[in-house]
Amino acid sequence: MPTLRHATTADGVRIAFYAVGDGPAVVMLFPYHVNHLALNWQVALHRGVIEYFARYFTVINLDFRGSGLSERRIAALSLDTFIEDFAATLQALGLDRVALVAIGPAMVVACHIAATLPARVSSLISIEGGESEANRRVLNLRHVSPHVEAHVRGALIGGIEDRNAAASVAAVAREALEPDVARQDDEPTILRAFAVGMERAPAGASSQGLPEPLVAGSPCRP
Repeated sequence: MPTLRHATTADGVRIAFYAVGDGPAVVMLFPYHVNHLALNWQVALHRGVIEYFARYFTVINLDFRGSGLSERRIAALSLDTFIEDFAATLQALGLDRVALVAIGPAMVVACHIAATLPARVSSLISIEGGESEANRRVLNLRHVSPHVEAHVRGALIGGIEDRNAAASVAAVAREALEPDVARQDDEPTILRAFAVGMERAPAGASSQGLPEPLVAGSPCRP
């Protein structure tokens, strides 16, 4: 795993991140419910994507507040607080402008960042962004049992026949968030937004304010 670093946001939250590779800066965003820098590095599929991009770019990956190796017990969680985490990471690296690569439901955060801080986003790439009924159903299992949700997610993403891959993805899903995160007052809205994607995202995650090249043909268009 690349060297782990920390940034501190304006409201005092510690954000874990790393940077690997050499070239134009790209921030890669994983879905919030599988944010865990150390465990994602052990998932062959995830690590492979990061290492491939790192051949050509400086790849930056971070755990948003409340998840992974960043500060876990926090007072509030919203799309706006994720922007604070993003901005603090860029400041720690001395970067003014980066590209965003958003995987799946992380497109919600990417679009909100680009709409709020357009001068800091050079381009935005979506990998399977948009609505996901399957993800919504799996994430809803967290209310019943985080352990069951983790194993189902591991089997779906890692593959039922590949036990090692399934186990590594399940470990990320199990450890990314606190077990009661989906029961806290402020967080179900965010988790639901990640579960279904941009089409049902909170009002703040819209294309308003996005440069036209970032909006055309992308899940950022409402």
